[in-house]
Amino acid sequence: MVQASAARRAKVVLIPVVSEGGPEAARGIQAVLEASLAIEAFDEELRADPFAVGIDAMRAFWDEPPFANAEQAVGLVLDHRQFALVLVGEHTLSLGAVRAAWKRHRDLAVVQVAAHAQLRSEVEGDPYGPWCLAARLGDWGLPVVQVGVRSLSRAEWDWYEAQGQDRHRIFWSRQFRAHCPDAQSWDVPEVLAAIEPERPLYVSIDIGGLDAPMAAMAEHPEPGGLGWFALLRLLRALFERHAVVACDLSGFGAEASPAASAPLARLLHKIVGYKFYGGGR
Repeated sequence: MVQASAARRAKVVLIPVVSEGGPEAARGIQAVLEASLAIEAFDEELRADPFAVGIDAMRAFWDEPPFANAEQAVGLVLDHRQFALVLVGEHTLSLGAVRAAWKRHRDLAVVQVAAHAQLRSEVEGDPYGPWCLAARLGDWGLPVVQVGVRSLSRAEWDWYEAQGQDRHRIFWSRQFRAHCPDAQSWDVPEVLAAIEPERPLYVSIDIGGLDAPMAAMAEHPEPGGLGWFALLRLLRALFERHAVVACDLSGFGAEASPAASAPLARLLHKIVGYKFYGGGR
């Protein structure tokens, strides 16, 4: 784990978290971290070298419910006023990171790009199963906005219809304006309008919620994800309008390759760039 003195020097700390049974995820995360050292440093959109702000990385560590290891690690980074950028295997591993941010920002909201609604109360008796992340965030009373969802169970659908979209809003992938330009379609302004102004944000990006090639290492891929430029428009708008205090990439599971890791390394680069050079707060 990165030492506190190193965390104070860097503006960004990368935090890899895996479950004990996720060797593919661990290899995939490591491949992305290695690829981030090899990509072109200059960003032509921002006219800056995002990683020049100073990047440190913790050693990868495992976690399990109730995810105290990730909470402690992310809390250390946030207490030093650094930006926490977390890479996790199974989606629910993000819970510790979110809890650390929530304890320090009680009006926190969560924006998640995801293929699956993740609203199941449990999976085979496990409330921390692979499709339970958003359900647990709801237990905490956190407002959640999901973007790009296109897979859920009947029970999840019934829950979403019944609870009236009060603290949970889904923007379905099929209704994205670039996918289906009709009267019910949405784009970035509609997503922004669903988040209360001035709320600090935790942004979670399930790589399975994205389109190829970014989703190549996703454990549970689904067709119809957000493309590169749509994702960047959304991220830049979120960073410009809100204080994004932490962010994660989740859902690693398939074997890594250079063709799969390089796009995600570039995504890390863009996230850091939007935080520090793109009008981020």
